Amino acid sequence: MSDSGIKREKTLKTSYAYAWTGEGDLYNQAFALNRGRFIRAGEQRRSSPDVPVEQRKQSSMTVIASSPQVKEQLLEKHRAKGQEIAENKAEYSQDVRQSQSELDQEVWSETGRRWGTYNPVRWLSWWSSNTTSTVQASDTDTIRDKRALLRAEEGSLAGVREDEVVHSGMRFAEMKELPSGKKESQSRKLHLLGHGGPGMRGMTALQQPTKESHIVLFDELAESFHKQGVLDKFSDLRMESCWSANPVRTDQYMRDRYTYKHVDLQSQKTTYAPAVLLHQELKQANPDKPFQIKAYEGKGSQFSNPIGQKQRYLGDYFGQATVRQSTVAHVFRSSQDYT
Repeated sequence: MSDSGIKREKTLKTSYAYAWTGEGDLYNQAFALNRGRFIRAGEQRRSSPDVPVEQRKQSSMTVIASSPQVKEQLLEKHRAKGQEIAENKAEYSQDVRQSQSELDQEVWSETGRRWGTYNPVRWLSWWSSNTTSTVQASDTDTIRDKRALLRAEEGSLAGVREDEVVHSGMRFAEMKELPSGKKESQSRKLHLLGHGGPGMRGMTALQQPTKESHIVLFDELAESFHKQGVLDKFSDLRMESCWSANPVRTDQYMRDRYTYKHVDLQSQKTTYAPAVLLHQELKQANPDKPFQIKAYEGKGSQFSNPIGQKQRYLGDYFGQATVRQSTVAHVFRSSQDYT
């Protein structure tokens, strides 16, 4: 399944995300995608500090909006997210200071009971016990509980500081702002944001908490790509939606590396994976443009810590709840016919 129109580069490609609507939760999906990149970039810096800068994993991402209106909606959500992060940072910092103060007071009181108010050993004991978050052998239950609370709140503060970095690494643009060309299209990959299901002919965005769906069908998306010249700027598309490589759920058929359609034995009805359906629409709307779609089996992506591997959730398929995403990836190329 080779495609002479696509050069298989070994160098790291620049990642972008595509938001076809500003409604629903696509901004949150883009934020989660960038968080994963941040985790992986941090791990690579720790494990492989000598990797050249141009080959390092990225800790930032540009979100491409399908229209000026969508871009403004995304920017508004980005501003709201920044305000939320700032408020959380202030709140968690205050919680850490308060918990630290309460721990100080409890340790000071306990050392007074143990060593006496004016015993110099009290100061040494207090200093030793209060300069570490590890549980001391002589800790009372109250002190142990306060240490645990402090560690939890320090973890929350570290998480919101991470959010701050992820937030600062996000950029927003329209497709027309990117230069076109074969070299450019081969050096980028575009993550398509949205929810999906096995055999689904489109993607959705969900409005929380009402669960209201905003839907784009693949024929609409292909026509939009044609008008925006997307395939002049990207030849490598990644479907982030669930079950993007599945015609049916993975526990309903024997998974095979090249399975992308399912034929019902009774009705003889053929069901195709969403990636194949998108592939068909893109070929019809852009017959002369080379591209590939990488899709994945399973429901949803997650990032394992501390190494930041991108994984796919499969439930309990073949005894594994999650697998590395690359092991359940399928590539559909424009030079091939999957009907």
